[in-house]
Amino acid sequence: MSCVGLAHQSNGQTLPLSRSWNRWYATGGIENGDLAVTGRYNVRIRESDGNDDNPDLTDYRGRTELLALWSPGSYTLSALWRTNFTRRGSLQLDLSAPVNAKDPKGLRWYAQAFSGYGESLIDYNFRQTSLGL
Repeated sequence: MSCVGLAHQSNGQTLPLSRSWNRWYATGGIENGDLAVTGRYNVRIRESDGNDDNPDLTDYRGRTELLALWSPGSYTLSALWRTNFTRRGSLQLDLSAPVNAKDPKGLRWYAQAFSGYGESLIDYNFRQTSLGL
């Protein structure tokens, strides 16, 4: 699988809390059985009016994403690594499992661990570590 696209992401706030970015991206991926792997490269589109509210976003969040997804049976485990191949970036791990094993497409338990930069747009330049259930 491969694709090229254009994306916009914003936190919907006004200055000084506004954070947004526009980007072109190219994605490629492969799938084999229970395992899927995708890679994405983002090219940031600079603000034309010179009022960029987060010009160093990709220095922290990264330009490259690598996602590995493993789905054995009704469980799903994924790992997302964002990097620009410096000391910054992030790693996110997600696990989901059905609440009722007889209905794997129904309500699911979900856990997420995150460490690095860019978990939220407002705090993209602060290192964070979080665990969510």
